[in-house]
Amino acid sequence: MRAVVLGVDAAAGDAAADALRATAWEVTYAPCPKDQVAATVREVAAHAHPDAVLVVGGCGLSSGDTVPEQVRDMCGGRLLGGLCEVAYEAGGMEEYGLRRGIAGVAGAAIVVCCPVRNAGPAALALAGVLPEFVAELRRSTPSTLPVPPRAVQVRAAVVEEGLKGTAEAAAAGCASGLARAGIAVDAAVPIEMCISAAWLRGHAADVLKSRGGSGTDYPDVLVVIGGDGLTVDASCDSPAAIRELCGRVTLPGLAEVGYAAAGAAAAGLSRGVAGLCRGSSGNALLVLNCPSMNAGAAGAALAPVVVEFLKHARGEGGASAPPGPAPPAPSLAAVPTAVVGRARKSKYVMMEMDEALRCIEALAPPPRQAVAVPVNDASLLGLVAAKPVTAAIAHPPFPAAIKDGYAIRAAAAPGDFEVLPFAATAGGDAAKVQDAFSAGGFGGKVAVRVSTGGAVPRGADAVVQIEDTDLLEADAAKDVEKAVRVRVAARAGQDIRAVGSDIKVGAELVPVGQEMTPAEIGLVASGGFRSVEVHPRPRVAVMSSGDELCDAGAGDGPGFGQIYDSNRHTLLAAVKAAGFTPVDLGIARDTPEAIGAALQRGLREADMVLSSGGVSMGEKDYLKPCIEAVGGTIHFGRVEMKPGKPTTFATVPGGAGKAIFGLPGNPVSCLVCFHLFCLPALRKMAGLPLPRWHHPVVGVTLTGERELKLDPERPEYHRVQVRFCARTQRLVAASTGGQISSRLLSMHGANGFLRLPKGSAAQPTARPHQQYDCVLFGAL
Repeated sequence: MRAVVLGVDAAAGDAAADALRATAWEVTYAPCPKDQVAATVREVAAHAHPDAVLVVGGCGLSSGDTVPEQVRDMCGGRLLGGLCEVAYEAGGMEEYGLRRGIAGVAGAAIVVCCPVRNAGPAALALAGVLPEFVAELRRSTPSTLPVPPRAVQVRAAVVEEGLKGTAEAAAAGCASGLARAGIAVDAAVPIEMCISAAWLRGHAADVLKSRGGSGTDYPDVLVVIGGDGLTVDASCDSPAAIRELCGRVTLPGLAEVGYAAAGAAAAGLSRGVAGLCRGSSGNALLVLNCPSMNAGAAGAALAPVVVEFLKHARGEGGASAPPGPAPPAPSLAAVPTAVVGRARKSKYVMMEMDEALRCIEALAPPPRQAVAVPVNDASLLGLVAAKPVTAAIAHPPFPAAIKDGYAIRAAAAPGDFEVLPFAATAGGDAAKVQDAFSAGGFGGKVAVRVSTGGAVPRGADAVVQIEDTDLLEADAAKDVEKAVRVRVAARAGQDIRAVGSDIKVGAELVPVGQEMTPAEIGLVASGGFRSVEVHPRPRVAVMSSGDELCDAGAGDGPGFGQIYDSNRHTLLAAVKAAGFTPVDLGIARDTPEAIGAALQRGLREADMVLSSGGVSMGEKDYLKPCIEAVGGTIHFGRVEMKPGKPTTFATVPGGAGKAIFGLPGNPVSCLVCFHLFCLPALRKMAGLPLPRWHHPVVGVTLTGERELKLDPERPEYHRVQVRFCARTQRLVAASTGGQISSRLLSMHGANGFLRLPKGSAAQPTARPHQQYDCVLFGAL
């Protein structure tokens, strides 16, 4: 990827350019006066042919800050608001709250305004999402005529019953505006009383599943009206629901078009967003807010912009110019090995912890394509549902007895009852007892023996437990009851489970993203399903590197300067304990050829490769150049944390994509970084939803009498034992002792990482009896 960084603010432009270079982008930097941005972009696009142009600065509130207006004029209607949201969010809340920057397509390049504050992290965040936008741009040409969407569904989110009429009118107005612009609109527009994230997720899944990418007449766009005000209940917050459905990278620029067309009042109070969600076959559904105020004008304004956006999102619009030849990948033979020529300063920007985690969230590969696993297959346990499972039958499918006893007519009790000579037992011949109550008996008083779970015969409306009856008569052999006395009154419905009282037809048994636990497997089996569509369990290849390592039990033991390899065995066990499939790659010797061969094997046999050692500045630390030599893109190579500073994260294209983590060689660093970085990526690759990717963070009180010295340069993840204190009714944490990263004993008994801030003159230590955040990675 090629980028040009234009520095309206020189220092911030330098920082953004350095950050992009650290992610393997080819970067050209040039200072640029704020009033010359448009002319400079046109010149750069014509001669340098970049994939992206980042303009840093000139987006403030002073009269001379006209960069957003220049970019808007250059790009016309081809705006990409979501890109700027990524950059400004990474730049900090001060920048985000006052953001004016925009992004768009100018010719064959994507132009993005980048904030001055924290320009480096903002550029890093853009580096993670720009390639997808560039790929979409390359699949279509600007000159192609727009392809109309197949259909649009307009839905209204109604917060109060009294607003239903208003919402219906707004929905009709929006539909009319879209129709006037030539876009087909679904005729049936039900008004939902509350559009929650769960409702939206289910409806979008139904649309994508129904369409299946086949080109049939299902909607391309879902317009949500209402639920976007300032007093809306959290359960009906439609912008929040759209954000949850579509993920972190939304497209507010699309929504802004509708709100601006609706008038100043709607635009000034706009909370609306837009986003794109995709089905398993790649088909897309655009979901966006539309204001209820002047919805007709908003719909008419949205129509051409929606058409243009979908042309790119669907990859339609004719063939584009063939791409130029890709630059050759570096070879293992080109990895520098000369000691004298080695780098003495890392080329990788030190990334803050939060930014590194967000990078993994955005760039770790998605789950692999779903497979059907039988319910009776033990491997189903722990896998994640790729498609929802919906009940096709009610449960129970018949009125069922809750207790052992007698089925009777409630109005006939108390009294004496004839016991019919058969029973409705669980799993018994229910048909035999269906017409039991057509018989006579003691003045019409008949009873049928029932057992727990058995079908209650037609005509009976209550079950009396056996403890409330007396035996009056039996046959001569004392084998069959002939009459009983019911001592208590009964009420209709007593001790009977109605049809569908446990599970109604159409109820969601297992949602998408749900881990298959014993309870879910039981639910699926109760619904009669033979298999479940799940994501395959990620396979994780684990290797250690270093000439100093030897395997336990191999040969005569370690020689001088050698140690037993513990990291590989620790990681293999950690992968297995987390529910994934480990693959042992062994020990790779300290040569580019050996490390490259191990990486290539791991990429063939697994979805993720974990390597420990060889990631810092040592003369034989070859992992990072070897990752690039096998086709990987390194997204970060240093993290501001202790332990684990040289942790490296990379991805490799192909299929759903592969991930590589280079972990430090010190045993503690290796295991800490597995929990903080590798595990979230694996959980994403397994198909779990974002809230399940990371370990929970809890507040704890530090115990003991000794103060903990804080590192002045990096925040620290201090290993602790967390427990519940019965006296204070709070969680407390005790240090596990010496924290040097080579001392694996500090992990023994630990179940938490205490997040300690950087030290300062004002706060050089962490004091006992104070509150700290703690990453809880083990059971209490």
